[in-house]
Amino acid sequence: MKTKYIFITGGVVSSVGKGVSAAALGLLLKERGFTVSVQKLDPYINVDPGTMNPYQHGEVFVLDDGSETDLDLGHYERFIDVPLSKVCNATTGQVYAEVIAKERRGDYLGGTIQVIPHITNEIKRRIGLVAETSGADIVLVEVGGTVGDIESLPFLEALRQMRGDVGRKNSYYIHVTWLPIIGATGELKTNPNLAAWETVVEEAKKKRPHVRIALVGKYVELQDAYMSVREALNHAAIHLGIDLDIDWIHSEKLEGDYRGSELWEKVTTADGILVPGGFGGRGIEGKINAVKYARETKTPYFGLCLGMQLMVVEFGRNILGYEDANSTEFKSSSLHPVIDLMPDQRGIVDKGATMRLGLYPCDLKRGTKAEQSYGKKQVIERHRHRFEFNNKYKDEMGEAGMVFSGMSPDGRLVEIAELSDHPFMLGTQFHPEFLSRPTRPHPLFVGFLRAVCEKSGVKYSMLTERE
Repeated sequence: MKTKYIFITGGVVSSVGKGVSAAALGLLLKERGFTVSVQKLDPYINVDPGTMNPYQHGEVFVLDDGSETDLDLGHYERFIDVPLSKVCNATTGQVYAEVIAKERRGDYLGGTIQVIPHITNEIKRRIGLVAETSGADIVLVEVGGTVGDIESLPFLEALRQMRGDVGRKNSYYIHVTWLPIIGATGELKTNPNLAAWETVVEEAKKKRPHVRIALVGKYVELQDAYMSVREALNHAAIHLGIDLDIDWIHSEKLEGDYRGSELWEKVTTADGILVPGGFGGRGIEGKINAVKYARETKTPYFGLCLGMQLMVVEFGRNILGYEDANSTEFKSSSLHPVIDLMPDQRGIVDKGATMRLGLYPCDLKRGTKAEQSYGKKQVIERHRHRFEFNNKYKDEMGEAGMVFSGMSPDGRLVEIAELSDHPFMLGTQFHPEFLSRPTRPHPLFVGFLRAVCEKSGVKYSMLTERE
């Protein structure tokens, strides 16, 4: 079967649901027996979202191969449940960088480089790479933004040309537009009517007991910055037959004179606390205050990437007694850098070169909460971080009650840390949220919410027990 292409564009305003439309259509096609892949074309000039401000762009979604991509690829993977690769996200920055590099090498033999045909040809080449590398029967291609954006013009022209290149029977166009509705009509949602999804949707509609999670971050004004975390929590909640309320807590508001504040009250009355990933020193002390409260009060805690590192910092300060324990990301002069760059990372100027990105294996320690949650000896998880646990403190922290329940196979890198005397205080160096799916919630998120229910006295039942 010759590959067929479905091109999806949006009009009037951005965020009209192109990504969800593409993902839902992809799932429908997959359930009809077709192999499917999806690509996002982003007209912005950045090379990738990796260095973009989450307030402007939302979450950076990391793929198996370590590619830092648009959050819509998270929609695609969650809905369709197929692993994507770096060719599935292309930007104007990447397209122009490739064309300019070819011009500098002399590939164009001194010819004048123009938008048509050189830029449009490069766009079409990148679209073709998805079919070539995935072998998919059908490739869905979403163009970011709206058709009115000037940056989109080369992409729209390339899509127009694709019909002539692959034929009318192999190219289809869908335009998603804004339909204004007058009055308070509620949110419109579309759910594929498929067996596995029907169960999830029906469970989501049921009236269930509630738990409340305090998510302590610094980009909480734009919840899309933590989209995969939010979705992973919801997946686990549906699986356990509970409803989930998330209190979005700005970590900067938990610094200084924070005790007695409304936000601190939300933290102290929450059934569980989660600190997600992030970069930079803003709001760090507020997150550490939340970690300290969770440890002291035995409130279930789940730390993701930075959330795991700050769990280690708080432990160093308040259990080992090292008042200036810190990460060298935030205080390079710390006398007790419990989180630090690995020795072979120092001196590298290009920050991207020091990042650990993509899939890495993790060996689990028998009898730990991590191993009990996963139910297996080794897992493979997606990473996006630069700093690591400083092994100089491993023995000392271990003797004080910290358990290193997940390690790299060579024993060199701490992947999961948890506390032995706590119902659930666990942090991961990786990002488990990237591998959670509605029909297959991530085991650690399930383990976290199960501990939340048990601590707060909320009755739950696993989805497999209710079917």
